Amino acid sequence: MNCKFKGFLFICFFLFGNFLSAQNFEVGIGLGPTAYNGDLSVHTGKDIFGNMGINGTLFGNYYIHPFVNVGLSLSYGQISGSDRYAEDDLIKRRNLSFQSNVTEVALRVEFNLTRFEPYNFRSPASPYLFGGIGWFWFDPKAEYQGNLVRLQPLGTEGQGLDSPWETGEPYQLNGMVIPFGIGFKYALSEMLTIAFEVGYRYTFTDYLDDVSGNYFPYSILLEERGQAAAELSDRRWELVDTPPQNMRGSRGSRDGNDGYVFAVFKVSYHFLDTGLGQSRTRRSNRSGCYSF
Repeated sequence: MNCKFKGFLFICFFLFGNFLSAQNFEVGIGLGPTAYNGDLSVHTGKDIFGNMGINGTLFGNYYIHPFVNVGLSLSYGQISGSDRYAEDDLIKRRNLSFQSNVTEVALRVEFNLTRFEPYNFRSPASPYLFGGIGWFWFDPKAEYQGNLVRLQPLGTEGQGLDSPWETGEPYQLNGMVIPFGIGFKYALSEMLTIAFEVGYRYTFTDYLDDVSGNYFPYSILLEERGQAAAELSDRRWELVDTPPQNMRGSRGSRDGNDGYVFAVFKVSYHFLDTGLGQSRTRRSNRSGCYSF
């Protein structure tokens, strides 16, 4: 098991144990749209929803301070991309597409831009920034002859084959992810909070979509990996109805890694510490007057 992943799991279990013993924390669920950014995400504005999926999340946050909370989240989403939405005719003729499920576990820190106290009418809402570190799993697939086919085992860019070209080893289907974004939360009551946030996920792979480098010769892929690998590597022939060529050329771009976006509507239940959980509508001060 990857050493980085082991360390990440240790931190997760440590924080989860603290959540269970803490009294000032919240648990919640969320749902929203998902978008992907990579070699197959070039599209026109009118078709921006064509590559969108959905995501769901479970989370827990521990409130260290009215301005800071830390948390764990488990998210699951769907991402996809297709050249059919491209504005450029050359990209459209490339004719590649993919879809993938994404599972993510993340440690997050939220910084409230104003004081957030769900038990106090004076500060029941706040915009916030968040950032963190996580681990994610993905598995790109494409439609082929009426079925969804996993792309990574096929080595569509010649990964793992002995050749004069630098194709590298098969890419990993999991890795580190850096989530960051902005949101707004509002406490409906002492116990119930709603929020909306938009966050980008920066990954350390350029293969969320199985596209990064150059075309690999069709005949070699056909011989070494079979018909599915060869035809899914270069799908231009499907549109022009001509035999595939042994052309190299650029299939994708190695400039920058891929990423994805989760926009989430969230609802959470807040377990208040006994020292903080006084009535939200009326709290008395030492002089005997009531503060609101």
